Amino acid sequence: MSGKTNLKQVADDVRNFSRTIRSVLALAEALDEIGSIEQTRREAILAADVARKDADVALAEADKAKADLDTARGRIKTAELQAVEVREAAEAQALDIVAEAKRDAQQMCTEGTEALAAARAAARAEEERAGRSLQKTEDLTKEVKALEGKVAKLRAQAAKILS
Repeated sequence: MSGKTNLKQVADDVRNFSRTIRSVLALAEALDEIGSIEQTRREAILAADVARKDADVALAEADKAKADLDTARGRIKTAELQAVEVREAAEAQALDIVAEAKRDAQQMCTEGTEALAAARAAARAEEERAGRSLQKTEDLTKEVKALEGKVAKLRAQAAKILS
């Protein structure tokens, strides 16, 4: 029986050794998996650092873009104010020019009307002095018509200026 006992003992030892080997293999697999996880963790940390740096750069660029936008808005506001000032000055100057042109046109019309009235009065006086001479009347009538033409031209010019 001692041969059987030894074999039984050897079989038990082999089984125990086999269990130990399986445990060591499981431990090796677990250590390998832990190593992979650790490598993944390191890579994730590196990727997070790169992402933080990229985010910092992006935030700095966004801050600069915002500052540039604020500067541009300020320049636009200044330009708008200057444009309003220029437009208002131009409108005031245009109104002054139009008012002066109206005064000049009115003066031309008045002078033309007065000249026409004077010419008519002179024509009537001349007619009376000349004993209503037909020739002189025709000459004076021509002058009056010429003056009326001039007045009409002046009125047309004044109307253009006033419109």
